[in-house]
Amino acid sequence: MSRTVSLLVSLVLFAVCPTLVSPAGVPTPSVNSSLSHSFSTAVPASAQPATRSNDDDSDSISATTDPAAANPSGTTPTLAITSVGESILAPDDDLSIEITLSNPTDEDITLDRISLAGQPVAPSTRTRLLAFLNDADVFLETLYAAELDVTVPARQKVMLPLTVARDSTGWSGDEETWGPHGIEVVVDGPGLDDELTDRSFVVVAPNYEVTPMPTGVVIPVTASTAEMAEEQTISQRTDAGLIAREEEEEGKPGATETSTASTGGSTVRATPTDTSTDPSTRANTAPHRISTLLTADNIPGVTTVFDPALLSVYADDDALTAAVTNLATSNNSEVIFTAFSDPDMSALVHGEDSEQATSAHDTATTMAEELGDAIRTDITLLAPEPDQETLSVLANGGTSAVIIAADEVPTSAYRYYTPSARTSINYGDSDATASEADASPDSEKGTDTGTASESSASRSSGASGLDALVVDSAASAALAGTLVEEDEVAGADDSAGAIDILDSRQLVLSLSAVTYRERPNDTRGMVLAVDRASLPHYGTQDPATATAADPVATENLLETTRALMGASWVSPYTVSQLLELDSSSAERQELPERVLATGEARTSFFSATANSYSRVVTIAAMSPDPSILTNPADLARRRLSTLAWRSDPAGRQNRLRDLTRTANGYFTAIYANPSSTINIISEATGVPLHIRNDLPVDVGVVIQLDTPDARLRATETVAVTLTPHSTTTVTVPVRASGSGNVRADVRVLNPVGTQVGPVQSIDIRVRANWENVGTVVVAGAFGAVLVVGVIRSLRRGRRSAPVRPGSLPRVSATATTG
Repeated sequence: MSRTVSLLVSLVLFAVCPTLVSPAGVPTPSVNSSLSHSFSTAVPASAQPATRSNDDDSDSISATTDPAAANPSGTTPTLAITSVGESILAPDDDLSIEITLSNPTDEDITLDRISLAGQPVAPSTRTRLLAFLNDADVFLETLYAAELDVTVPARQKVMLPLTVARDSTGWSGDEETWGPHGIEVVVDGPGLDDELTDRSFVVVAPNYEVTPMPTGVVIPVTASTAEMAEEQTISQRTDAGLIAREEEEEGKPGATETSTASTGGSTVRATPTDTSTDPSTRANTAPHRISTLLTADNIPGVTTVFDPALLSVYADDDALTAAVTNLATSNNSEVIFTAFSDPDMSALVHGEDSEQATSAHDTATTMAEELGDAIRTDITLLAPEPDQETLSVLANGGTSAVIIAADEVPTSAYRYYTPSARTSINYGDSDATASEADASPDSEKGTDTGTASESSASRSSGASGLDALVVDSAASAALAGTLVEEDEVAGADDSAGAIDILDSRQLVLSLSAVTYRERPNDTRGMVLAVDRASLPHYGTQDPATATAADPVATENLLETTRALMGASWVSPYTVSQLLELDSSSAERQELPERVLATGEARTSFFSATANSYSRVVTIAAMSPDPSILTNPADLARRRLSTLAWRSDPAGRQNRLRDLTRTANGYFTAIYANPSSTINIISEATGVPLHIRNDLPVDVGVVIQLDTPDARLRATETVAVTLTPHSTTTVTVPVRASGSGNVRADVRVLNPVGTQVGPVQSIDIRVRANWENVGTVVVAGAFGAVLVVGVIRSLRRGRRSAPVRPGSLPRVSATATTG
């Protein structure tokens, strides 16, 4: 206790006059110290180097060159703390760190001095914690100092391990010292223009039992814009569906029927034929990234927000389907389905496309029910820049709770602690504010955690409240590998810069520990979230394109999550469990009434997609199985509304062209072939027409012949079924009168009379009385020949004398028997 009092008094005196005293009785360093930050010059006696030189009694460190890390990037030497041992320093464990020195120059550099310093006490606020990594001047106590004799070869990296005995740190893990401690390493040498420094955090575990803080991590699993651009086209999906249908009819085992809720019907899944399903080539595909993330997401406290459209897009990938099913039935985590294809709900609301918004939610609900009753669809992970108009539509459409970033609804007044993530968000009346009780800093009582606050109930009568979880923006930025300068600020809006994998993990743990220490007796919830693919908000790196060196890469992300959920002061909670906590009374700023977000699709875009899809439906309705054509087009239409396209409006427009081309192609795929002039010489006859069907399916059409001339009229339309990719001759009955040249229009209609193809004009030569005239002429000619013949015979009379009976020869007849 005496050490505690002495330390507190020393800190107060140091804050008033830093030249008077240092904590724990350590002499204050000279203001002329060559170190870039304040260090105590005394080194604890028990602090030992990693190795001891055999030549003399001076401390030395064993350096290891990494040949595999040759040719480091950059132009100047750098220092990085690459390890602090375990992510959380357990009681009685020594402090072990490793630093890496990189020399990208062409000359060797020599180092002759190293110092390690740390904060004697944990930062008391999150702001001070963030300030440390942002290179703020803070008091540090020297933990280790020694002379070096290390040479870093040109274009090489050297690793230096360092161990400090636990007793030398002063970090016992009691109520005052457990939590994050900033550390700084400084090296110097004659070959350096300036000292090399780096900072990180060591998180000390408490040496006593604490009541854990409910904490959850939300990981969206959605496709990136690049992955959507590589998805199959409508034509490819249609061909695959036809092949699968044929194989199903033939009874081949490769064709498997699967429910497709996206169109409310059933479709057949194509047998995998491309190389993406081969394990040897699947590693670089979107299904591999997504299913790997899903497989690893089975961590306590992790809630996966999954776009169910991926099950349709990659329907032939069994590993993906299995991963979703396994995760949904896990006891450790939770799965929430977004609306189908993770649509930009704000854009749909602003574009007045309520039909698609409702359909997307209903489709997701149907698909979730098919996989079991554990998947929720009534919780929405809000996109950046939400507004009250969108919240109102969501609430009326079945959403019971939302997940929103803290920077979207920052606290209205200063608080010395971080409020619970569980809250209520107003919508419907932008003038509605919280009650005076909510605004009181003391209204959230940490000593009575069993009493729910009346935050949502105390809103003014003009507004409605929606249950919500507020994502910790600063901690989520750290998880994404981005350092923010202030609390409640998203990384995409802050210029602090990127941090490496180690600092990302340690900062996440540090923010969690400091948040707990703010009010250790108050059971407040904490939520972290990862950015959607192609839509960075908390960080600056797209999770879908992250490399192994990025903190947000799948393996690194999950390692940090495991470390967080394994902390003794953390209790893993899913989103559903966090929503059961008492709502915070902290007053938060209202959302704006209406916001048109950057990259948001406009009304004209949704009108274009609806028009194109409607044309496809019109054509498909003429087929015995419309789903062959409508399912691929419907999926393409829904994918166009995906939220990720905010980051790539040009790419979204390119995908729209595929739908537009398909619709236009379907409407011009059924037509009458051009014809030479047709001659009609009778009053009642038929006009032969050659009708072409370039669609891949049978279609039932009606052929109509229109003429503006009364001399030729079609007596009826003709219904006919056209086979795929073929030409069919259709005869349209007509009635002609008179003579003349007539131009007729051939129209292809659907069964309800809507024109579905281009109009083809043909020329017809009408000579309706030529048949009668011809008959008369022929009959007259025949009669004339007959009359002439008779007359000639009569006029010539007999041509020979009559035969006398006696002049004829006699013939005898002989009878025979036998």
